[in-house]
Amino acid sequence: MLLLPVQPKERIDEIISSADIHFLAQKRDLKDSVMPSKILGITSNKKSLILLSYSGSEVYRQAKENDFAFTLNENQYDDFYSKIIYIYNNKNKIKQKEINAYNYLKNNYDREIILKKLVLKIEETING
Repeated sequence: MLLLPVQPKERIDEIISSADIHFLAQKRDLKDSVMPSKILGITSNKKSLILLSYSGSEVYRQAKENDFAFTLNENQYDDFYSKIIYIYNNKNKIKQKEINAYNYLKNNYDREIILKKLVLKIEETING
């Protein structure tokens, strides 16, 4: 395992691409309403993710429903080590999660899909 200090913005794509698996922790009580850009960057590079997140958050729900991350909720933070061992011993699961993550991204955050949603929202707002 290699932990890097803060890196310049220009190296982010290189760093994301070089990792076998990523780790993202959200604050225990954070209830979000959007997908964090870090997750979008990781999934767009077809990389695996361990997500520590509040079980009531949208990110946690989407990760579980779409099976694109190894998830730990607010009551499982102490299980991080055992999750790493599980992943190490079940490397075949990593590839499937990467495929699921990329498909989730493509089906929900593709430019055309986002633009269509935006146009619909604008039309709804205009037409009341």
